[in-house]
Amino acid sequence: MEARTLLWVGSFTYTLTGCLTLVSALLGQRSRILLWYAIACLLGGLAYMIGLLPGPRYWGLLSIWFSNIALITAYACLWTSFRAFAGKAPVWPGLYVGGVIWVCLCLWPVFMGSTYFRIVVFSALAIVYAVLCCWSLMPNLREDRGVTLFLLAILVVHGLFYIARMMPWPDNGPTWLARPDFAVTVLENMLAINCLAYGILILVNNRAMRRYQGALDARRHLLGRISHDLRSPLAAMLDSARLWRAGDTRRDYPRLIERHAGRQMELIDKLLEFSGSELAAAEVDPIPDYLYAFLDEVAETTELATERHGNRLHRHFATDLPPVVIADFCSLHRVLTNLLGNADKYTRGSDIHFTVERLTTAEPGSARLHFIVDDNGPGMPAEERRRMLQPFIRGRGVTGIEGSGLGLAIVTTLLERMNGHLEMGDSPTGGSRFHFELVLPLAGESDLEPLLEDGSSTDINGSGYTILVVDDDQQQRETTSDLLNGYGFDTLVAADGQAALDRLRQQPVDLILTDQSMAGLDGWRLLQAVRKRQPGLPIILYSALPPLRPARLDGATAFDATVLKPAVGASLLQRIALLLGEPTATA
Repeated sequence: MEARTLLWVGSFTYTLTGCLTLVSALLGQRSRILLWYAIACLLGGLAYMIGLLPGPRYWGLLSIWFSNIALITAYACLWTSFRAFAGKAPVWPGLYVGGVIWVCLCLWPVFMGSTYFRIVVFSALAIVYAVLCCWSLMPNLREDRGVTLFLLAILVVHGLFYIARMMPWPDNGPTWLARPDFAVTVLENMLAINCLAYGILILVNNRAMRRYQGALDARRHLLGRISHDLRSPLAAMLDSARLWRAGDTRRDYPRLIERHAGRQMELIDKLLEFSGSELAAAEVDPIPDYLYAFLDEVAETTELATERHGNRLHRHFATDLPPVVIADFCSLHRVLTNLLGNADKYTRGSDIHFTVERLTTAEPGSARLHFIVDDNGPGMPAEERRRMLQPFIRGRGVTGIEGSGLGLAIVTTLLERMNGHLEMGDSPTGGSRFHFELVLPLAGESDLEPLLEDGSSTDINGSGYTILVVDDDQQQRETTSDLLNGYGFDTLVAADGQAALDRLRQQPVDLILTDQSMAGLDGWRLLQAVRKRQPGLPIILYSALPPLRPARLDGATAFDATVLKPAVGASLLQRIALLLGEPTATA
């Protein structure tokens, strides 16, 4: 009678658990793991039902064996689902030990000869099993504290059930204690299995809901970042077109419009890459490039917006900055334009300071750079600074000023990808200060791709003119010479100032295009020597660094023009044509 009752309880429990889990798996998250768990439970219930059918004596034993195998499969499914959110916790050892325990339970008649041995073996296995189960669940305490503690309690009770089942109970107690293994088995089937299944379903559903909500938040942030990032180049193009139409001649506005359009195309390509995942998952794309030219471009872009608000941008670039570094310049451009744009947005008729300095604490082969943006705006209270780094959060008192509250959040995310950290504080000028440090690997001009774009089509005929190209980098000499030769110029090359003077003694030239920093005779000493021999010979400084005039040099001695690398071919050719008196027509 007790055996048939046990079979009825097991059959009912397994079947009910399997049906409930199957409904949840089909109508809920459609989890393959939960589906297999439901099938295993249904098979366990079927195995118990088979034991209820009339047949030979061993029929019930086979039924229990098959039910135990089904239960092992169910546990495998449960622990596989644990693995999805347990991180690096040892989930599979718990599964293996659990399987060993159930196999031992199937073979428990083997140990019937020694009661104490049976107690020790099964108690040890139960304790190890419970400990491993608890260890596997620990990573979920932070996010699902209530459900996880509930599961931990069930697992502890589950382990105690194993111990209680093997204990030698007295036969003279109450009726329900006469067969404690039967009573414990009933409780285990009705409590442990159903509670574990219920808890697992809650954990899986909670995690799925968090992932779903996270995906929605990521898409919302992505749309905000797209609109925020695409607005900056469009505004710069509109400012350039407006000033160009007004007759402003201070800048080359067609070149600026072309540059901003290229920047926007680059941003669109990046945002298309981000569309499949959140921004933080995107990879950093470091490339070697000219640092001063990059900073000059960022400052020139910002100046257009600052003029609209009556502000003045002041550049402070240290003279010891490396000429070429390896960095994710696209991300760094977005960081700096966002910070400078914020400073301009909350400042009216005042000064904005853009500072870049080199710190001494850096490993060999790299440079630690400190980027600083100071403004004279209203500032930011200390208690609000950390909150302002969250997406769509804006400071108090900014009504009437356009913005989405995404700028600082984008900056924070991009800097984290580049191993940087945004710091905020009070500016010495009275407003806010935003600054960060980056460690960037050093590179040389030989690491750059040998490419000098023509830019727009320039109608210039260089036939009959000879230009001396002086640069200590062979790749740069060849690239510049190829550009000039394509427009009909004859070119001579020299690796340093002394070689250039030797060339001048052998053959006259119409113009010198020289680098600044070279071993031996540098560009400034070459300038001084040529001015003494041929005062009227045009000399253009074409360098990756801004002019670093030696203190000993006569103040009247200067280059006729300065072009910062990497220059667009049309810009360089126009400077050359202007000094040679050759008219140009740029389409």
